[in-house]
Amino acid sequence: MPMNAIIREKRKALGLTQEEVADALGVTAPAVNKWEKGATAPDIALLPPLARLLGVDLNALFCFFEGPSKQEIDRFAAALGDTFHKGGLEAGFAKALAETRKYPNCAPLLHTVAMTLDGALLMLGASASQKQEYSDQVIALYEQAVRCGGGTLRDRSRFLLAGKYLNRGEFGKAQELLASLPEHDQPDKRQLEAQLLLQQGNTAGAAGIYERKLLALTGELQGVLLNLLGIALDEGRTGHAASLAALSGQLAGLLGQAEFSALLPRFELAVKRQDQPASLDLLKKLFASIPSLFQPPAGPLYYHLSPEYQARFETLTPAKAAASLLPGLLAELETNPRYDFLRQNAEFRALLLRHRPQQPKPQQQP
Repeated sequence: MPMNAIIREKRKALGLTQEEVADALGVTAPAVNKWEKGATAPDIALLPPLARLLGVDLNALFCFFEGPSKQEIDRFAAALGDTFHKGGLEAGFAKALAETRKYPNCAPLLHTVAMTLDGALLMLGASASQKQEYSDQVIALYEQAVRCGGGTLRDRSRFLLAGKYLNRGEFGKAQELLASLPEHDQPDKRQLEAQLLLQQGNTAGAAGIYERKLLALTGELQGVLLNLLGIALDEGRTGHAASLAALSGQLAGLLGQAEFSALLPRFELAVKRQDQPASLDLLKKLFASIPSLFQPPAGPLYYHLSPEYQARFETLTPAKAAASLLPGLLAELETNPRYDFLRQNAEFRALLLRHRPQQPKPQQQP
């Protein structure tokens, strides 16, 4: 947390006004206001009495214990992913929480760890009791990141936290967080960056920006269409829902999305209709298409993007791709009530059994 944020947060926690801080230090209230905005910093002679007034030491005020760098955080997140895959949920969460206890005020670390834990919880699968316990810990980290962070990072933490509360049915908390987020109606900075690169003759760099933006917009559009599909079914407009499912699948193909993404809308439609034959047929295809989620975007739309992303997937075999996604998918199919209509179906049970990871056989004692 930067010095201006420490001064502001500590002053508010103590119930002091800017005028009271100014009087205690012999400066003006506008000077304190500028400190808290980060426009100026206190004179060095004022730092010891300011630290005493706020109840912090000089190290904290100077942010000597701010936390690891971005590169260190990225390396820790990668190592944390390995811990999850090798040691499971319990080992991963223990490692993550130990690190955040070392740097309780480092918002970038808190935010990154919370997202990593959230992803592991989804990918690896968990029992109902584990989901509750671990989700509580993820929410606590996001809340901590909101308190410690600022600017865009705090907004991202607020947004993700609002989604967590929404899923829990805590609508008041979700609404409060959403109301605190700014309306992002400003011109897109990336557009200007791309134009600057074009003016400088860097066509590949500009194309890379446009392709990344297209990829992000495509994912957002698919999410919107899936939600509209669900609404149409809830309102009894099955014909419209079928049209939306077909349109979503066509767009996924046209815009270079994974085969899994193209199949998902049709599967959602079949499940909503509780159509056993269609659901089972599409579920088989979804299982088979899991590796497509771990391949770089393909097609003419991503000519400059694919090389940039290729290195991430070079060592990922289909078996590794399936192993990273299957536990969470299987747990969802086995526990979510929306699939109750399939559970008595022998073909469905056999399909889950066939894709469940095989437990290693115990070695025989000589």
